[in-house]
Amino acid sequence: MFNQTFKNHYESSKFKAEVLTQRIRKQVPVTIIRPGIVMGDSKTGETAKFDGPYFIMRYLDKFARFPIPYPGKGRALLNLVPVDYIVDATCYLAKHPVGEDKVDHLTDPHPLSVKQAFQMICERLTGKKPFFTLPSIVILGLLSIPSFRRWLMVEKETIAYFRLKAEYDCTQAFEDLKDSGIRCSGFGDYIAKAIDFYQKHRHDPEKMIKVR
Repeated sequence: MFNQTFKNHYESSKFKAEVLTQRIRKQVPVTIIRPGIVMGDSKTGETAKFDGPYFIMRYLDKFARFPIPYPGKGRALLNLVPVDYIVDATCYLAKHPVGEDKVDHLTDPHPLSVKQAFQMICERLTGKKPFFTLPSIVILGLLSIPSFRRWLMVEKETIAYFRLKAEYDCTQAFEDLKDSGIRCSGFGDYIAKAIDFYQKHRHDPEKMIKVR
């Protein structure tokens, strides 16, 4: 269990936190939340910072004037969830008895593939549809060059999530939330809001992630 690797410090710290929490489950009632990749608010598009899936928008900003390729085959599922769903569901499950001693995946029950999500973002942001595929190994090689990824403003680890072959079972969460009225919005329902917010704030230094 402790020999596994992580793509970044964020993943490592969350793993260690859950290990500690699991150890006290018999003494203290706990609720463990495992969220998907968090997007902005589904109603306003607001987000605290442009990282994760917003790196796709950074990428498209740089190449909007050129023919746009898909970054790899994009068969992996990209499990994106709006932040308001995470906040509302977490608050509910943390306080309601139904969440006691549970581990809930707050993920999209119908996630899009990377290719589908990329195309949806591309068409909304640039007005164009990608029409050829650039091997992900090529993009990874380019992002391994510090000067290139700083210019592109995209972290190298982004490609790892495009190839992550993981599926998340959110059956338990949906069962626990069935009487709450809290539901996870589909990606297509809020991506327009997310992109509109990005376009208005893409030059805000407080929302930019420093790429090294």
